[in-house]
This record gives sequence, C-alpha cells and structure tokens, in this order.
Amino acid sequence: MTAMRKYWDDRYARQKNLTIGHTSFDESKLKLVTQASHELLVDHAKPYLIGKKILDFGCGIGRHTELLGDMAGDKGRVCGIDINEWAIGEAARHSVYEFKSYDGKIIPFRSSSFDVVFTWTVLQHVPDEELVNTIEEFNRILRRGGYLIAYENTTEKKNASHIWFRNVDRYSMLMVTVGLLFREKTYVVPDMDGTGEEHSLMFFRMPE
Repeated sequence: MTAMRKYWDDRYARQKNLTIGHTSFDESKLKLVTQASHELLVDHAKPYLIGKKILDFGCGIGRHTELLGDMAGDKGRVCGIDINEWAIGEAARHSVYEFKSYDGKIIPFRSSSFDVVFTWTVLQHVPDEELVNTIEEFNRILRRGGYLIAYENTTEKKNASHIWFRNVDRYSMLMVTVGLLFREKTYVVPDMDGTGEEHSLMFFRMPE
C-alpha cells in the first residue's frame, strides 16, 4: 500500500463523506463549495463534455460524477475510479454510473478508451515521483485529440505531508515533457472555498 493510499483510507475512516472537502469543512460548507464548483464546471467545461466518454479520476464518493453525466448527455458516458474502496462503494450506491477501484498505478481501462479525463483536486495529492506515471496513464487511456480537465491547487506554498503545491507552469511542463499533453486554456480561481488558496481549472489537449 502506498503512503497516499493509506492516508486516504485513514481519512475516509475518520471523516466519511466530508473527506472530499477541506479538512475544516462541515456538511453545510461542503454543500456550498460543491454548488460553486458545479457552477464553475457548467460555465467553462460543458462544451468539452457533450457526447463524450469521460473518466472521473479520483471520483471519491462521486460528487461531480452526476454533473459530468448530465453535461455529457444521452450520447455520452461517465466512469469513475478511486483508490478508496469505501468511497467507490458510496459512489456506486447513489449513482447509475460505472465505478471501479484503482490501485494507484494502472488505470483499469483499455488504451484510447476516453475522450476526457477529469480530475478535481486529485493531482495535487499525488507525489512528484508518482505523478509521472499518472500522466503517462492519462496518455494511454485518452484518445487522440482528447482532453485532460484538471482543477488543482496552484497556490505558491511549501508542500505538506498530503499535498504538493504546483503552479500552472509546473503542471504544464510535466504534461509536455512526460505526457505530451498541451495546455489549451486556464481559468484561475483565487479563492472559491474561503481557505485563501488559489486553484486553477486547466485544460490540456492530446495531439491529434
């Protein structure tokens, strides 16, 4: 078991559904932040999702999966994966979509299976030495011309035990040098959740 998998197993055991938010959030705060995140995605991501096959990478309990499915529409499809078994069970219990366990190394789908990979504050919790493999897996499962849509913490701060702070340029460099994914656009969100931290919604495109 990797250190990060143990971290999330322990955190889910303590916090259950609240694990998907900031450690300071109660249920009402998490609900408000989730609503704001959905509005952001509808405003900026929907055109990329209509009719597409989407992987919700690090889906947790599926707080964005239903919205992704709604935006994909009848001709689209959504699948979710996560490293925590309890979270996957919760997601599947409340959704009609497909959910699978993820071992933290190999994404359990065939190559070129998806049009879009979506992550929401997931890559920021992947250590540098593991992120390279994660990006390579994105490349493997994405079709030519497909997109990675990633919302991550891009605050300029020192790393903590469970979060790695990378700015947009750092993510872009990793995508290009390791994954051959090219940044198309970025929306910077100075402080959505009241923590005072900056996040960015980044769109990376696979070459045709």
